[in-house]
Amino acid sequence: MSIWIFNQRDDSEYDDVEGRQYSYPRYLPNAQQVSPGDLFVYYRPKNASDIGGFFFGAGRVGALDREGGMVTAHVEDYVELSRPVNETELTNKPRSNQQNSINRLAAELFFDILRLGGVSPHHNRMSAEPDTPRI
Repeated sequence: MSIWIFNQRDDSEYDDVEGRQYSYPRYLPNAQQVSPGDLFVYYRPKNASDIGGFFFGAGRVGALDREGGMVTAHVEDYVELSRPVNETELTNKPRSNQQNSINRLAAELFFDILRLGGVSPHHNRMSAEPDTPRI
């Protein structure tokens, strides 16, 4: 299981529905590595926000629909953060490449984002263990 950052713009050109599905081209870096059961956090890029780059929600990747050159990841166990978490609040740089729409994220940073966003790091829907029972 991996943990990802999914860039999410309000004006996305893809068939995105926050908290329900995330669509992206297959050719994106890391796109072929996303798998059902992976965890993710949504990130609003700096250039798409008045308050800088921030994290605002988290969930688990469900089924992946592949059609043509696109992938649609269905979202499970979505939880909106109680407050947005600006990337400057984190002690370590969360994104290895600012240009990629999908970036791998260390588990420690994932749980820091949840905690700072007002979601318990032990929230059973956000467990890093794929076989953990969920509500």
